[in-house]
Amino acid sequence: MKDTIDFIKINGGKYGAINLNNMLPAIKEAVIEVDFKVLKNKDFKLYNIILNQIDFININSNTLI
Repeated sequence: MKDTIDFIKINGGKYGAINLNNMLPAIKEAVIEVDFKVLKNKDFKLYNIILNQIDFININSNTLI
């Protein structure tokens, strides 16, 4: 898929993509905290992907909003 106004690849798709059409607000009770220290030791590849996704979102937050 190509980057469009509502579909944004993260690092060319290497770390996934953000599909703004599929986003829904979540109530506080539905949010689950993730212990990244445990994830880092259990699945380092997934840990690295998530960190890159978080970095991308933080850097591009104004554009995404």
